[in-house]
Amino acid sequence: MYESSFRVQKKLKFLFSELFSLFDIILSKSNEDKKKLLCLNKNLKIENYGNFKILSTLKMLNLLEYDSISIQKSNEFKTILFSSFHPEEFSIAIEIIKLFQCNKNIKFILAPRHLDKLNILIAKLIENKEYIRNDLNELLIIDFLIKKALSSNNIIIINKYGILSKIYSYSNLSIIGGSFNKKGGQNFIEALLQKSPVIIGPSYENFADLIEEFEGPWLHIIENFNNENELLNDLASKIKIILSNKEENIYDNLQTKIINIKKIAEKQNEYILNLMK
Repeated sequence: MYESSFRVQKKLKFLFSELFSLFDIILSKSNEDKKKLLCLNKNLKIENYGNFKILSTLKMLNLLEYDSISIQKSNEFKTILFSSFHPEEFSIAIEIIKLFQCNKNIKFILAPRHLDKLNILIAKLIENKEYIRNDLNELLIIDFLIKKALSSNNIIIINKYGILSKIYSYSNLSIIGGSFNKKGGQNFIEALLQKSPVIIGPSYENFADLIEEFEGPWLHIIENFNNENELLNDLASKIKIILSNKEENIYDNLQTKIINIKKIAEKQNEYILNLMK
């Protein structure tokens, strides 16, 4: 529950108390949310089974039945994915590409949050054509060309919905959009479950309850910066650290986290199945 939403609900407590009382049971994603709901109406029946985004992500990746998925990372180069980036964040991606493009062992994938904004992203690439020399006509791809496109292009733009889960398996680092422009950030656990280390910005309220679950060298948060230059410097520093780490060790330790998170998902799944009986 967003803090801003909770403030409104407290002001209109008489209304929301009555509204929530219409439910036989409420499933909260955290103990903090449970406390907030009980503050509105102490007689509510609330159970906390964790964030159900865990279960939906594991089901989508078929990880409830299997312990691991196929990882497609290349041994020849490193891939940085800018995942679910909003137009307000495009300039961040462009500047990072400019900083690292001189390293021919690094490839970049840009996955915009809204495909109808692709023209804005392409316009920004064209504005920086003295730094970014790829043939823009070859940037737009579809899912089954990802591996081939990475081997022959330094920069790829994704122009199709529904394939981001697959792309995480190719990335050595995922920078999650929505977290740098106060949108709340997109789902970072999807990348981590595919053993792609993650960098997020200060706006991660959507998944704040999962930060502690996934704490480790695979999850980096950038929070304290006064302007875009400070943000870019911090981002560049963290990118260098992550890409220089021995990924085998990161993956081995992250697997332990995945096993623990899977136990939460199994409880959530069991609860839902019991409700359906």
